[in-house]
Amino acid sequence: MLKLFLLAALQQHKPDYAGTFLLGLSYSEITERLGGFHSQVPQTIYELYRWRNGTRGYQNDSEVFPPMVFLPLEDSVELCLEFIDIFKETEDEIRYEGNLLFPFLEVDGDRCAVLLREAGMQDSPIIHVGETYSTRLKYLSLTSMMQTLAECYETGGYYIAGEGLEAEGFTIADEIKVAKSLRKYNPEMNADALAVIQKLFLQETELSQESLEELYSATSRMRWFKDPNLVDILLEALSSRMSDFPSQNLGIRSDIIHTLGQLHDVRSVEALIFALKDNFQLVRYRAAISLGEIGDSRAIDPLVESLEDIDEQVRNMASHSLVSLKAIESIILAASHRNAHVREQAAWMLGEINDLRVMGLLSQLINDDDPNVVTNARFAIRKISQRD
Repeated sequence: MLKLFLLAALQQHKPDYAGTFLLGLSYSEITERLGGFHSQVPQTIYELYRWRNGTRGYQNDSEVFPPMVFLPLEDSVELCLEFIDIFKETEDEIRYEGNLLFPFLEVDGDRCAVLLREAGMQDSPIIHVGETYSTRLKYLSLTSMMQTLAECYETGGYYIAGEGLEAEGFTIADEIKVAKSLRKYNPEMNADALAVIQKLFLQETELSQESLEELYSATSRMRWFKDPNLVDILLEALSSRMSDFPSQNLGIRSDIIHTLGQLHDVRSVEALIFALKDNFQLVRYRAAISLGEIGDSRAIDPLVESLEDIDEQVRNMASHSLVSLKAIESIILAASHRNAHVREQAAWMLGEINDLRVMGLLSQLINDDDPNVVTNARFAIRKISQRD
């Protein structure tokens, strides 16, 4: 399904890129190029390379398997051998649950791989290998990965930016639609992560370091899967568990705030607004980001108040969120605020919005008593002039 849809879409929108797909290989050619790995890779790898033998010669290959390059088979074999040899001196091979890995997607040091098994198999989980060779489960199988990608392209979860847009020609993700497809085709991954989070937050003692790592791994996955059922669990943890274990307070609370923002659920707005007054800078910083990501207008006034925060990073994130919320009236009012930090942020924000009143306000701000306000106002005027 993906194969037919993918080529049709690329031939229509990016014919130069469609032409970089290498012709598929025969079964015997794949077996020959795999060498000693031929009996260990899953049959779905054979099917993939019989369709096309990766891409070659295009600078933005990551447009098809976001955000990865589809490697030609010979490159995959070479990289697999590198995986096996890279830690030979320390006798530490790159594995996932005891299995060696065969990479077939890559970008900027990150790879996706299938498992190598002596008995061979029909399909395999897809394992993400990071730059430091850490591993984690990414999809339940190569089949589920292809099903997820196919639905994402068909429903607009992934789409090619049109002519005239800043990201013209690149694949853009609609995170909510992508998450829905992920949950549909990888349900066990979603359920497992949700169960881990529920179990650990119900625990009545402080979490061990191993449990903390398990928790952070589960919330990281759920920021990708965005299951709405997680919202109430996290909100309950914020209101109950946090006061009981102060030594773990900051790390868990900031992780919850970060995850709530990624879930894009308006049920989180009040808790995130409350978090803007937290004692810890990291919590306030992530709350300011999260409120901008959710995009609820109830956050506007609290974010304006955060422009007076003692921490510059929090003020900056509040400004970015106000711009994303298109809070034009509040930004204009902030330009005449008594606090120089607020006027400084307002000057920057004025350069990011499209309103006829902007230039007049900026002309006033370049005569402000505070040098940081003047600097931001001048920068905003230059930016608007270049835009026009």
